[in-house]
Amino acid sequence: MRFVRPAWWPAVDVAALVASWCVVVLARSALGDLLGPLEVGRAWPVGLLLVGCWAASLAAVGAWRREAPSGVLLRAALVATALDVVVSWLLRWPVNRSLPIGMAVVAVLGLTALRALRPRARRRVVVVGPDRARVEGLLVASGATVVPRGGEGADELWVAGQVSSEELLELAEEADRRGLPLTLDATHTGPRTARAELRQLGDWTGVTFRPATETEPARIAKRVLDLLGAVALLALSAPVLAVIAALIRWQDGGPILFVQERVGRYGRPFRMLKLRTMVPDAERRLPEVLAHNEIAGPAFKMRGDPRVTPVGRWLRRFSLDELPQLVNVLQGHMSLVGPRPPLPVEVAGWERWQWRRLSVRPGMTGLWQVSGRADLPWDVWIRLDLDYVDRWSLWLDLALLARTIPVVLAGTGAR
Repeated sequence: MRFVRPAWWPAVDVAALVASWCVVVLARSALGDLLGPLEVGRAWPVGLLLVGCWAASLAAVGAWRREAPSGVLLRAALVATALDVVVSWLLRWPVNRSLPIGMAVVAVLGLTALRALRPRARRRVVVVGPDRARVEGLLVASGATVVPRGGEGADELWVAGQVSSEELLELAEEADRRGLPLTLDATHTGPRTARAELRQLGDWTGVTFRPATETEPARIAKRVLDLLGAVALLALSAPVLAVIAALIRWQDGGPILFVQERVGRYGRPFRMLKLRTMVPDAERRLPEVLAHNEIAGPAFKMRGDPRVTPVGRWLRRFSLDELPQLVNVLQGHMSLVGPRPPLPVEVAGWERWQWRRLSVRPGMTGLWQVSGRADLPWDVWIRLDLDYVDRWSLWLDLALLARTIPVVLAGTGAR
């Protein structure tokens, strides 16, 4: 939302500055016992100087423009205080330091409050492109006004969805001609991503799109969290793993671990570890139960799968079968938090837009797990994973780890 810029803005700001000066003088007089006496009569010329410096500073930093930049009042405070010091020195006026400092604090607070009360106008946005209807709805919900392309008074031009290169060039020229900011849908150049940056190479300019976890500080922080968390969880769960291993071997004499090829980051395959929860020949018997799949899409989920052992059913309920994947985390194939690693056969059935799910390391838990797990339909599952990719942060990982604990204890959505 942008501010309406009434003609009386500067006059009201100057009045607010005068009022701020009065407040500063009264407060300074009341604190005379602590800060020393103040000659009020000699303070008024200094006040006129400060108000003038502030008015000049507000104009200089663009505070009275329709689209004032962020932090404009703080910049005005610095400029005004510096101006007052220089002019006072040139005029050889003795200035009590508490006055310009107090003026800066009170003026910034007062002018900020005034701007919060001033009327605002809706952004006027022109939207074009095949995805226009959806984006227009989102803009209206955010408080913007959608206007026709040929209309006057637009503030921005948005391109929703993919358009041809010729049409994109025409829209860019139109935005330049009308002086409008141009917003492009990131899907125009391929997958939607969470980070974009301009890169300059001589006189050539490019745009690099990368996942949120690709920035160096974020990547290092996430990896440190993975390593510390995996080591701690392995140490704490070692006695439990020993007991479970004995139960699995006692049950049918089969192997303790189930090793399966999964697809990791950038589509690279790796061997994922799990505690075995099914009969030893479960993979061979998969065609027998495929007709009972309870989830749409390329994944397979089934309540009461006859291949699951009694011990395995208990392990799955509390996700204890996933604990060996902490080794995969230490190896760098997985993360504590991220989309679940898919099977190669599942990836083969994906649509192009779903491949963005592989731009981050797969995880042991994520948005899907804390939102219902297997109770969710396939399309919701995949969109939750893509939402995680797009808005990743370290705080999101920590929040998902905290939310995983009650979900696991309750056994929500486990199959």
